[in-house]
Amino acid sequence: MLDGLIRSVARGWRRFSIDDMLDVMGLERTRSGYPKYALLGVGLLLGAGVGMLLAPRSGRELRRELGGRLEEIGGRIDELRKNANGGDKDSVPARARA
Repeated sequence: MLDGLIRSVARGWRRFSIDDMLDVMGLERTRSGYPKYALLGVGLLLGAGVGMLLAPRSGRELRRELGGRLEEIGGRIDELRKNANGGDKDSVPARARA
């Protein structure tokens, strides 16, 4: 009789899943929030771009400012690359630089 009870409990544990445990605690699985943050970032970039294009400036001023910002971003990327490689910019493989 005790042997049958132990077997019954063991079979019950095999069918017990993570979702069952979460349900006992009043929780549930959720999806990752990363896609939401990616969409937010894309939206921010698009909004900033549209805002700059609609700003009351001449085309020459806008191109000059955009060029300066792109150079600044390129410099930051180079800095990050140097820091990631221990200060040696040339240690980045050729295909990663392209």
